[in-house]
Amino acid sequence: MISSILSTSRAILYDRPAQAEQTSLFEVRKAESNDVLQIPALFEEVYGGSYGNPGVYSAEYLTERMSRGELVSIVAVARDNRVIGHCALVKDNSHARIAHVAMSVVSSVFRNIGCESRMLAAVIQEARKGCLWGIASQSVTHHVFAQKAGQKFGFKRIGLQVGIVSERRMYDGYHPAPGRRQSVAIGYLPLREGPKTAMYPPCHHRDFIDMLFKEVGLKRSLASPEVRNDQSSIGRTSIKLRTITHDVAQITIDSYGTAIFRCIAELVQDLKARDTRYISMELPLGSPFTATACQEFEQLGFFISGIMPHSSIGDALVLQYNNNAQVDYDDISAASETLAAVKSYVLSHDPNRRNKN
Repeated sequence: MISSILSTSRAILYDRPAQAEQTSLFEVRKAESNDVLQIPALFEEVYGGSYGNPGVYSAEYLTERMSRGELVSIVAVARDNRVIGHCALVKDNSHARIAHVAMSVVSSVFRNIGCESRMLAAVIQEARKGCLWGIASQSVTHHVFAQKAGQKFGFKRIGLQVGIVSERRMYDGYHPAPGRRQSVAIGYLPLREGPKTAMYPPCHHRDFIDMLFKEVGLKRSLASPEVRNDQSSIGRTSIKLRTITHDVAQITIDSYGTAIFRCIAELVQDLKARDTRYISMELPLGSPFTATACQEFEQLGFFISGIMPHSSIGDALVLQYNNNAQVDYDDISAASETLAAVKSYVLSHDPNRRNKN
């Protein structure tokens, strides 16, 4: 039961001394037993049943992930003990070296009074307690407020996921862009440098990848073209497939094998047959074959998304694939010069956009 897993003792508050009357309207703390029971209703209030991860509607699911060390929930609680905000630090597993800021939501009545910022500050504080190398974030791009909240705490833009959010996603009872899928800006906040390894970026994305690593302050050496094209590392094909939401999937390539391109082509066809609309793919930048493989995957319809430092396969090059997704780049607002540059670069490589011109 939930009460048997979560401590019922009073959690440590993350509030700073109140500097305005609105600060005392709520407190921010780690979720307690009664708080977790209220989180599903909060998501229902704001998103209806359209939030991509169905786990947010289950207190048992949230509690189970907390017990495994994969989730730290931070809540904003009003004076009457109602949960009016939630933000979480999420890890793919208890041993992951990076975590994600996710499941962020605030009741409409309590917006624009610093609730989201204070919860994010608490999430970052929790992340610094452990051995994480960094924190990744996703910010919707149909408005700039969410992006600015992350930038305030030092998150830098390292990618753009075009059309990852379902056109069915509702927010306060309406669709932000009716009939079109929404996009997400990927941010990254480094906490530690982590191990340094050589990278083998594709020639045509070399400058872009270098720019993104420098943007987040991570030092990386780019291997020479001669080494980058060495295919001697090809061995056994190892691929992981993860379902993110009902129509979003992620492919992670652990290692390349002689059958890699056939495997990926067949996997993409299978995902399309299941009406998967968005596919993300991570390629290990530490493999010399990634430079060659990237171009082959682009021939299949994948295009650049960005990077992900310290992923489960080390530093990763991230590609993306849209399956007949209705996307309008004019819906993507950029709150920083870096995201504007990323948007322009991604747009120029999107085969779906080129085919419309």
